[in-house]
Amino acid sequence: MARTVVEYLNAICPTMVADPSYAVFVDIATDQTSQSYFGDAYYSYAIALRAAHEYTLAADPLRSKGESGLITAKGDGRLTIHYLHNMNRNSKSDLNMTHFGQRLLSLIRKCGAPVSISTTAFTLGDGVIPEAEGDYL
Repeated sequence: MARTVVEYLNAICPTMVADPSYAVFVDIATDQTSQSYFGDAYYSYAIALRAAHEYTLAADPLRSKGESGLITAKGDGRLTIHYLHNMNRNSKSDLNMTHFGQRLLSLIRKCGAPVSISTTAFTLGDGVIPEAEGDYL
């Protein structure tokens, strides 16, 4: 039985569903998630993971001024936070910033090979596909 996005969110991130703005995050995640890639079996789960990821980043009090990057260290007392700022959305590395994003990366790997874009011309008859410059989903 396929579950709905809200059922998944109630299970994985109930605090998000309690927030009146949660539907905005679901809309954003729906726009960013490919049904053809995830298929009927995982589409709702992928949307829920992406929505929870975006919500977690937005709701993080440590990011109250819009800071970005993976948090690499936290202090105590006179609060100190260090960010890794070379995050690149094209390489999906921002998904590593939350455990929901990391689950989504695992689901992406499970559902199939990433689509690659290359500027190198090749002929399908050659039997060799050149190394891609990046992968996108």
